[in-house]
Amino acid sequence: MYKFEKLKVWNESNRLIEMAYQLIKELPTNEKYNASDQLRR
Repeated sequence: MYKFEKLKVWNESNRLIEMAYQLIKELPTNEKYNASDQLRR
């Protein structure tokens, strides 16, 4: 069985998510909540 963790697209998307969360941590408090709401959608 092929493991999805080996897929390049899966690894790249995880990296993108980590980068987005790092960026959100640097935002002012009021902007953090707006950005996190958008990410959930």
